Amino acid sequence: MEGPDPAVVGFYFPCGAGTADTAFVWRASTGLISLPRPVGVTSMEAADISESGVIVGTYDSAERGFRGFIYENGQYTELAPLPGGAWSGTCAIAADGTVVGFRSIGSKGDPVNPFNAFIWSESEGFVDLGVMSGLNSAATAIGAGRVVGWTGGNVFNGVGFLSDGGVIADLGAVSGGTTSVPTAITKSREICGWGRVPVDGFPSGVARAFRWEEGEWLMLGTLPDHLRSAANDMSDATGQIVGSSWTVGANTAISHAFLWQDGTMYNLNDFVLPGSALIIQSATAIVDAGEIVADGLDLSGDRVTFLLTPIDLPLGDIDIDCTVDSDDLIILLTDWAQTDSPADLNGDGVVNVLDLIVLLLNFGA
Repeated sequence: MEGPDPAVVGFYFPCGAGTADTAFVWRASTGLISLPRPVGVTSMEAADISESGVIVGTYDSAERGFRGFIYENGQYTELAPLPGGAWSGTCAIAADGTVVGFRSIGSKGDPVNPFNAFIWSESEGFVDLGVMSGLNSAATAIGAGRVVGWTGGNVFNGVGFLSDGGVIADLGAVSGGTTSVPTAITKSREICGWGRVPVDGFPSGVARAFRWEEGEWLMLGTLPDHLRSAANDMSDATGQIVGSSWTVGANTAISHAFLWQDGTMYNLNDFVLPGSALIIQSATAIVDAGEIVADGLDLSGDRVTFLLTPIDLPLGDIDIDCTVDSDDLIILLTDWAQTDSPADLNGDGVVNVLDLIVLLLNFGA
């Protein structure tokens, strides 16, 4: 999604009887374009796109079942399961064309279990990472040649792993929790994801968003009055993380997309321009320029996908509500003389009269 003409991939479900998931690619220059279905394919979903425009995803063939695919220059390359296996799926693609995902091993004719994580490249073909614990493993993301994923019985009781130069490290469960599921990795080896932690009234635990840095899982928390959260992607340049936070229950209709930065989780719905009538429920990707891919509901209650583009805030807008007003003045006065505050508007290391002058000069902007 980087560059002057960002690209977004995904899938939609057309209206009408007999329809199925249809993969698409969207660009600002072209709008939404549906990917053509290969002969015999009944449904397909696009999962990721490289900087050069190569798309990966998974389609369902009436004859062969689920298969991971690579789509480049109008041609499909199918990533087959292991001999005896029944299906495969792709999750992500790197800038150099390396693809990660999972494929079934084919045990005693069972098409579901077990399956294991793989790395695929045109030069080396498949490198299977094996099953590290439990029945299954899946590679979920790749960054700077490093691969993350999970291994265990399933995604709800597995633990994360990091594959770096052929060496696989167990990331363990999140701090105070029982599981971990990495969803993204940056070039600097920072990881985000989620894991289950025990909560009163929920003996099996609930999902909470985490980030992994220097060998430690750090909890991101939830939005106010929410119970669950999950992190989906992380920016290489800024360390910002996006994901979803849910109120009590697992109903996605009451989820809100979040942006986490510098220790604070923000509800993305608070930054939507007034009058837009959008409900942003889940943020799935973020790029270094700050653009965010999200989905949610429009005024009619239909599910839609958004590309959120940040706008420049007026200088002095401390609470980031797109205006400089009395709320910002209160924050500045409350943090007076503090050395680590967003109210340090001129960046000299302390909140003082110089910052007050900056705010007053921009008051009402």
